[in-house]
Formats: sequence, C-alpha cells, structure tokens
Amino acid sequence: SYQGSVVGRQGSQHRGAVPGTVYRARDGYLNIFISHTQPGAWDRFVEWMGRPEEWVNEPRYGMLPFRQERVAEIDAKVTAALADRSIYAVFEELQEQKLPAAPVLTPSQALADPQFRVRGVAQQDSDGLPALRPPYRRNGTWPAPGRVPEVGRDTEAWLNGLGISSHALRHLVEGGTVRLGALGESVPLREKPSRERPSSSAPALPLQGVRILDFSHMIAGPYVTLQLAWLGAEVIKVESRVRPDTFRIRDGNPNWEQSLPFASLNLGKRSITVNLKHPQGPEVIRRLVPHCDAVVENFSKGVLENLGLGYEALSRHRPDLIWLSLPGMGSDGPRSNYVTWGPNIMAFTGFTYLWNHPDQPHPVGSQVSYPDYLAGLFGATFLLAALCHRRATGEGSRLEVSQAEAAAYALGPAYQYALLTGQDLEPEGNGQPGHVPQGCYPCRGDDRWLAVVVPDDATWRRLAEVIAEPWALQPQWRTLLGRAQEAATLNHKLSEWTRNWERERLWHRLLAAGVPSAPVLDARDLMADPHLAARRFIVTVDHPVMGTLKMPGPPIRLTETPPRPTPPPLLGEANQYVFQELLGMTPEEVARLTAEGVIG
Repeated sequence: SYQGSVVGRQGSQHRGAVPGTVYRARDGYLNIFISHTQPGAWDRFVEWMGRPEEWVNEPRYGMLPFRQERVAEIDAKVTAALADRSIYAVFEELQEQKLPAAPVLTPSQALADPQFRVRGVAQQDSDGLPALRPPYRRNGTWPAPGRVPEVGRDTEAWLNGLGISSHALRHLVEGGTVRLGALGESVPLREKPSRERPSSSAPALPLQGVRILDFSHMIAGPYVTLQLAWLGAEVIKVESRVRPDTFRIRDGNPNWEQSLPFASLNLGKRSITVNLKHPQGPEVIRRLVPHCDAVVENFSKGVLENLGLGYEALSRHRPDLIWLSLPGMGSDGPRSNYVTWGPNIMAFTGFTYLWNHPDQPHPVGSQVSYPDYLAGLFGATFLLAALCHRRATGEGSRLEVSQAEAAAYALGPAYQYALLTGQDLEPEGNGQPGHVPQGCYPCRGDDRWLAVVVPDDATWRRLAEVIAEPWALQPQWRTLLGRAQEAATLNHKLSEWTRNWERERLWHRLLAAGVPSAPVLDARDLMADPHLAARRFIVTVDHPVMGTLKMPGPPIRLTETPPRPTPPPLLGEANQYVFQELLGMTPEEVARLTAEGVIG
C-alpha cells in the first residue's frame, strides 16, 4: 500500500539476511541467519569461514544490499564449507560466536534436545499420558498439562456454580435443554447482548488506565504490546538514540522514522529515549516503574539484570508488578544464552521440517518469523490473565514465554504424535490425509492460485459436476480410496482444468456448488479485499513523516469498545509527557539529563 510492490515468494531466503536460508551439511540441514541489524555479525561469520579472500578484500560484502546481489555466490561458498561438517558441530561453533543458527530438527529430535529435556517441555497429564506442557511459566512454576475431558463431565458442577438449583437442573435435563454426560445446548443464562452501536461518545477501552513499560524490540515483544495497545493500554516504549528498536532500521532506511515494519508493530504506543548504558539511565527507569502496571522485555539473557533492572530489582519499587520475558530458548537450560531469530526457531522446533512438500528433500522453510508472532499472542494472553489475577488477589506475576516452546506448542498434533509413537509425521505439502484432492491450483494470469479442498465423496461429486468433463466423471474417482491411489494424476488433471479459469470467477462457482475453496491472496489483494475492509481490519493512520498509511488492524472485534488506531510513535516523542508530567521533572532537570546523554 505504501511502496506499490508485492513481496514474492523466495523459499527460505529471508529478505533481511545473507546468509539467510537453509543449508545442507553432512548429516542434515541447518538455518543460518546473518543480518545487518546484528552488529559485527558478518565480520564474525567471515572469521568462522576462514576469511575468504574476496570477502576480506571487498569491504562492500559487509553491506547487506551488496550481499543480496551475490546470494548465489555466497550460498555456494557456505554450502561447500558445510559439506563435511555435522549440523550440531556447526550449530555450537556459530553460537559460540553469537551468530544465529540452528539445525533443522523434527519434533522428536527437538524433544530429545537437551534444552527441551532440561526444561521439561514434555510431561505427563493427569491420565499418565505424555503431553506438551503449556508454553509459559509463572513465578518459576510451569502449569501441568491439562486433562482431556469426558463429554459433559463438568456440566452439573458448572451449572451448580452458576446458582442453578437441583430442581431447575432436573427440569432442564428433562426438557432436553441440558444433557449430562453428553453433548447438549448451552443454558440460556441471560438475554443476548444488544446489537445497538455504541454511542458517539467513545467509551473507555478495556485496558484504559493500564500502563505498560516496554523494553522489547523487533517482533515478539512489540507484538505483545501491540495487542495491549489495541485494547487501550498505554504502552511506553523505551528506546535510545544509541539503541533504537532494530526494526526502525531493518530495511536499511536512513531515516529512522520511515520504517514500515516498525510502524506496523507499534501503532498506538508512546516512545521515550533513555540510554540504559549511561550510569544514570537505570535510575530514570526505576523512577518510572511505580507508575507502571507491567514490564515487557525480550532482551538476551541477563541484559536487564546486569543493569540493575531485572524483575527482583524493579518489583521492589512496585510489589504487584507484572513482568513478562520472551527469551528465544528460555531463561535457563543449556541453550538459554543462544542467539535466535525467528527462522532459527522455526528450524529448531520442526516448523521448517514440516513446512515442505513430501517429494522435496531440501527443506523449504518460510520468510515469515512465525514463532515471534505466536509468542507475542501467547504473551499478550498470559499478561491479560495476570492482570485479572492481580485484580482478584493483589498479587503480581513474573511470566516467561519461550519463543521456541510457543512454536512447539503450536505444532501440538505433530509433537503429540512423536510423543505417543516415537516417530515423526512426514511433510504433506498442501495435502491432508483423507482430503483428495486438496491443494493450490493455478488459474489464469500471472501467479494466480486457488485453494480447493475435497473432504469427502459428496464434495467430489459436486466438483465433478462443475468440471463437467469426461475425465472427472470416471468411476475410479468416486471414492476416497480411488482418488488417493491416483492423487498425482488427479491433481495434474485438476491443475490443467483450473488454468483456464479466472480465479475469482472459479472461486464463486465452486462456492455456489458447495466446494470449499478460496483464492491465494498476495499483499495487494489483501489490502483491497472487501471482506477485510467491511470488518474494519485494514486501518488508516496519518503518520507525521510517511503520510497516510494503510495498516493491518486488530485481530479481534469488540462491539461496544472498538479499538481506535493511532500512529506509531516518533523516537522520543513522549519524553516531555513521561519525564515532566508523570515523573515531575523540571524543564531544567530534563535539559540537564538530555545534555548529559541520559535521555533525549
């Protein structure tokens, strides 16, 4: 919407790193991620590679745009260097140099890794079956895996807890409204909420009055605080001119206020500048903490503790403080100090292994750092729960969400299969057992595709009627077994048929026939999608430097208190509000601290 371009698919090759893809070694694959936003990473990688002459003699290799023009050459050298090396040996060596890398593991291999074993990622549920524990820790304790409930087991206790008498309960059971021990309709406890639109005087948002001190950067932490800002929390983002949020410079933009990635993840927040490395910087933070309800951080292990700004230190200034950390591998365990980016965590946890076609031996991976967003949503949910807990008890909470464990938890079925069988599910591409055909099929035009799912024989009959060609009416296709035995042939024939259709026309034709389908949308399609627009998902904000921006909006809808989008902050734009209004500093004190490099 801003640059007029669409980012295309590049397999595992990340836009912001070179090397930045999946490489083959002697005994497997691993992801290496050398970004321009990690100071000194390229120089350390050159040393690890043995100082290749052309890389040393040409300083422009140190600049990402130059390396991006030479991806094939760099990848060839890296692949050659890894040919006789073990993935775990390379993993350990690169991590010793604080270089992001991780082997491509299956779920069973991840479960067997010392990091997951030490942190007890797999436990037993109350029935004695192996299961993944939830991916968060509160006050040093992980919750145990839940129990799979029997149908209707808790209905009677739930209704009694709502004050419904035994006599009323019997009446509901006899009338068929509730069935104990079986599926049934919910009890109509209250009238349905009004569908009337809220009044023009905008009501308070759910988290209005909650203040979050945000030390996080890049994706995972900012995605937590973005959800809270949508809900009305005041998010105060701590940056400095020495160390701004890395996303302000990820795309190589010389102006820190012209970063689209930063803008999309920091809507509705405030920004202050405090140099935490200055001796007086931590003291400014300690003065601010009593005014805040929660702290969110995703620094490397020990960074804030070494500054005297860890949980133990700050909770003395605010005993009911809620603290959320989002470490890559976790705050303890043998790999807790490892440097990880989203693509590394995807490799380590099984995402990259599973995200592939069954006939493609080399893992494909993705450019999108899904673990960051998963950990962000988990973290926002747990922080909301901690706020509710504090409202009920007055107690604060120290929360931890490991990004790797959040990613593993999102792959629950694959991990559960590994736990129960000792084996791993295979990559399935766009397919799914029992659904034949299922996939993304080409349509008329450049890179236009339609996803089609046939979950049963009845759906196939409806699809065959739409196709209306002799090959689709052959008897071997009428059953799932027949279609599965010749799935490759069937997918080829279906692809040849869909190529002749305009995508939207075929989509609506299939939907009308009762065949599940949907277009494969790119970014331009999404920004123009009428459904997203009707649901107010695409929001418009006026940025003081970039002008009018269209951005993704909140992922939830609230009928009475809809979120109100506001622009992302300029660097340090809330300094006067925070330092003078909240902390009561005089203009002279602010001027002195600015001159000394503490703030500003």
